[in-house]
Amino acid sequence: MRLMGLTPLGRRLFSPTKMSSVLFVLLRLGAVLVLLYAVPGVAAKNSACPLFLLFTTQRSGSGWTCQVLDAQPHIACGKKTETKFLPEMMIHYSPSVWQKKSRIARQTIPWAMWVADANKAFEILREENCGPEGVPGQMAIGFKLMYDQVPDHLVPNFLRFVVHHNITMLHLVREAVILSLASHSQTSVAHSNNASFVAKLRYKKWAPRSKEKAAAMIKREESLNMDWRRLLLFNPWIKYHYVSYEQLTGPLKEFYLKELVHATGATVDGFVMAPENESVRLHEPTCSERVEEYDKFSKLLEGTQSAAACAML
Repeated sequence: MRLMGLTPLGRRLFSPTKMSSVLFVLLRLGAVLVLLYAVPGVAAKNSACPLFLLFTTQRSGSGWTCQVLDAQPHIACGKKTETKFLPEMMIHYSPSVWQKKSRIARQTIPWAMWVADANKAFEILREENCGPEGVPGQMAIGFKLMYDQVPDHLVPNFLRFVVHHNITMLHLVREAVILSLASHSQTSVAHSNNASFVAKLRYKKWAPRSKEKAAAMIKREESLNMDWRRLLLFNPWIKYHYVSYEQLTGPLKEFYLKELVHATGATVDGFVMAPENESVRLHEPTCSERVEEYDKFSKLLEGTQSAAACAML
């Protein structure tokens, strides 16, 4: 028996063998939780400042979301230099970047290397915002981390790391995955600090060569979102908060943004509503305005989260 529609990550964690799928999932999940709780975490300095990761995918509105968080007086999201704002601090682990700059195959990246870089990122933020020993209850520090910046073989170690350091996982999902793919196509580069500029050029509507292949890709992306949501949500030792890009930019955006700010664990003395700058809603907002012949495309997406999200836009 197989659980259809799961990504490789989901199949490894939830695929049943001879027993019923429900029982297998429960047992498998229990084994994962015991492993998380029983195995000691990595050696690193604990911070008095609450830690968080904005966990997401490319073209999910994460850059803007991190800017909104960073605009709050008691939250630092990413590193700032005199000339740049760097919300991603593990970008060198993205497949496209790693392939160009490293001779080590991604599937053999050692945990010691990955965790050293993650600890270094948090240490930089701690020194910039918390002082040498941190200030309890004042600043929350974190950065955005993409799914693909955690190599598959390091996922169990990553989860132990999150639990051990009490890191809050802010899971940001763009439910209209079709619009993420449209943005990928129109900006051509998955990791580009100039996506806002490219969006201003107002490319034509996205017209994939094969609607069937594009629909299959959308469904795989949705499955990956669900795999991560299930893995994080069902772990009682992980502090988890889910929010969608559509919620953050919809009519109740202030409510959802305030919830997100509270979830970081920072001291909240008010809420700063950052202005909608060039990083948000540069493209036309609806799926029909972004995708060529969306009415035909939508028939291939019946029952998907993308279809539901597009209907609400």
